[in-house]
Amino acid sequence: MPLKQFHVYSFMMWFIGLVAVTLTLISARAHCPLCTAAAGAGVAITRMYGVDDTIVGLWLGAALVSTALWLNKSLKNYFRGQGFVASILMILSLVIPLYATGFMGGDQHKTYFMMPGGSMFGIDKLLLGIIFGGLILEGAIFASKKVKEIKGLLFPYQTIVFIVVSLTLASLVGWMII
Repeated sequence: MPLKQFHVYSFMMWFIGLVAVTLTLISARAHCPLCTAAAGAGVAITRMYGVDDTIVGLWLGAALVSTALWLNKSLKNYFRGQGFVASILMILSLVIPLYATGFMGGDQHKTYFMMPGGSMFGIDKLLLGIIFGGLILEGAIFASKKVKEIKGLLFPYQTIVFIVVSLTLASLVGWMII
């Protein structure tokens, strides 16, 4: 099967699977199995196109921490550091299934420093990207708040723009380095 047909075929299978899971989903949770499946499919598709796991992890990490912060906002504030704990739990709710299914830390990942799909500095590249993505998101939110304190709101959706620009720049730097 030619490569182009394989890409179309794999995308169609992924899409049909996603629709089937969506139609049979009974209830949604804070981080549901559908989200994990979609993240796993996203990792598989981006690997197929040659995108490095670290860059994919940046965006996954930002999405996970963003979801955790959104969830934390909707909860009562029970203890100091609740947002941090929610972020860690949200990340673990994705990382554990990805490790269990072999998307992270499997035999194909036991490679040397900076090998594709492997580890960097002894940490799985996808996990490293997830950690940095969460930190970049937090840094962009912090920077936007500081700018708002000093200059006021510069333009609508300022925080979102800060986040997207920060993640895009980090992706480009990661792409050039890796």
